[in-house]
Amino acid sequence: MRKPPRTQYLSDTPTHVLAREGEGGLRSTAHNAPDEELLALASRTAVLHEVEERAQAPRRSSGPVTLRPLPPDAPPWMRAARELSLELEHAIAQGSTSRAAALSVQRAALAYQALGTPQERIVRVARLIRRAHHAIRETRRPELDAAVRDCAEIIYDGLSVNLRRTTPFDAVIAVVRELHAEADPWVAVVQGTSTLLGWRDAARTQAAQAIRVALEEEQASYAGG
Repeated sequence: MRKPPRTQYLSDTPTHVLAREGEGGLRSTAHNAPDEELLALASRTAVLHEVEERAQAPRRSSGPVTLRPLPPDAPPWMRAARELSLELEHAIAQGSTSRAAALSVQRAALAYQALGTPQERIVRVARLIRRAHHAIRETRRPELDAAVRDCAEIIYDGLSVNLRRTTPFDAVIAVVRELHAEADPWVAVVQGTSTLLGWRDAARTQAAQAIRVALEEEQASYAGG
């Protein structure tokens, strides 16, 4: 059984302010419109721009599968979706594919499923992480251990019921410690949110599979040669 936050020991720290806001402050922000600070942090990333550039790059044809032509002014996401659908249909039509290609399909499916996470849940977790990062980075070192637990308890209590079922409290403490070590607020939001939503673990699992398959196939090619 977790104990109540020890905020009485943090009367002068931002963590105390974070905890003291309680139900009317920190937790209620998950239901408000996105704040300017979080949106400003998000605008610093170039991930979407890079994705759009890759989608515009010409790629080889994947086979005889034909679909309705795209409009001349099709946006990048539509061209990327068409390319992906052609690759998938071609693999299905062949009836078999390489292990590496099968893993690529799994990664694509995983990414698509991640995009299906409700926006409200993403915003809720991102706000919790952003405010916890600000609080823990401003905490004085002698009070750090207590502050880490306080922040973790507030984050944990602010998660949805489903996330609390699948997220050990110790994992939230680890997230807060990672927030304390990360100076960049946007990196902190991305890493903390991705961890609590399970995206980082899923990505590591897929990466481990891809690396293992690549190494095994290279070894097999040398053995066969």
